[in-house]
Amino acid sequence: DFVDQAVDGLTNASSKDRKVENPNVHRSYFQSDFYTFDYFMTKHMHTHPEVNNLLIAITNSIFYQKLGIIGDIETYHLFVVLTTFALVIAVAFWTYNQFGLFVSFVTSSSLALYPLVFAESHFNVKDPVLMSFFGLAILFFWLGFSNKKASLIFCSAIFAGLALGTKFNTFFLPFILGPWAIVKLSLRYKKGESPLSLIGGPKILVSLLSYPLIMFLILFIFSPYLWQNPIGHFMQIVNYYKEIGVGTPIEQSTYIVGGFNTYPLVWIIYSTPLPILFLSTVGIYYSLFLFLRKKSEIAFLILLWFTVPIIRVVWPGANIYGGVRQIMEFIPAMAILSGVGAFFLIHLKWNRRFISIFITASFMFVVNELINIHPNENVYFNQLAGGLSGAYEKKIPSWGNSYGNVYLQGIKWLNQNA
Repeated sequence: DFVDQAVDGLTNASSKDRKVENPNVHRSYFQSDFYTFDYFMTKHMHTHPEVNNLLIAITNSIFYQKLGIIGDIETYHLFVVLTTFALVIAVAFWTYNQFGLFVSFVTSSSLALYPLVFAESHFNVKDPVLMSFFGLAILFFWLGFSNKKASLIFCSAIFAGLALGTKFNTFFLPFILGPWAIVKLSLRYKKGESPLSLIGGPKILVSLLSYPLIMFLILFIFSPYLWQNPIGHFMQIVNYYKEIGVGTPIEQSTYIVGGFNTYPLVWIIYSTPLPILFLSTVGIYYSLFLFLRKKSEIAFLILLWFTVPIIRVVWPGANIYGGVRQIMEFIPAMAILSGVGAFFLIHLKWNRRFISIFITASFMFVVNELINIHPNENVYFNQLAGGLSGAYEKKIPSWGNSYGNVYLQGIKWLNQNA
């Protein structure tokens, strides 16, 4: 097994002392004797928080190092697949309870088959994890606040903390939950509920007040980098996000309209399979109708969930690069909007069975597209863009950026043939 040679004599000696004698126990190639806990505590120039890194290391330790039933690299990705799967299941159950079985099928299919999600959940150890924790925090908060159950709000706070410890995109979560909660309270007030029951009682109040404390406590516990100098190191992470999150790249200058950067919008339109794009567009209009005319707080939550992450990077002066993987937290909401669009269509005065069959068949079209380009789904472009070659001709920035996924295929081919 691999031992890093770029270390001093003392570390080399200690690594020999720790050598595993059991041949059935594996050592991860990425377990370095130089980049140790002490290094990250003292000398490391910090970037993102490390909650997801610690969690994926746990799956590697269990399934590769201890059990040896899955490969070294694959066990790091296993955690990402599991968290993405958990979000798909949660979204499926939530939409089933709100809209029924068919909408649940459309929503979960839209999320699981979304090319960026399908691809990145198999090799991106940060953005899909953030998307999952972020989405689970929203769903549990809705359940807890709507049903006045403090335990579910505490669960939401835990997921929000895990999301914050993965990426600071989570700081925009209050812009989704806050406005929705205000609308929910106003609807309760109009129904004549007493002041005490508006919030849901003292337990709900305590859970809401504890929410940010739980978030930052989880961030602190799972971030050893913060232990020695919590405030100073926290601000270093904040400054890192300022550096990468501000300033529009030069290659995106042609997408600036009135100061706003339309590049993320163009990318979403061009990289979403047409059936999902069509259904979600219908879902947006129907959700606006449900909120504005029917005062639906559920529709308002979905719209906030979808728009806030996108507005964050469209806003003047904001920065995004490499497509929209950095704001994947909008995709579950887009999948739900796709389900809402299907709900609207099957309730029109048309042949309901025909519409259902047509929508289901359209997802077979999406599956076929993914099969044809597998495992390169994260460079997918739809027919509006003219496919990947069309994106190249349109000079869409980062049109062919696979984040190294193609190299893994080359390595596997060389291992088998060379």
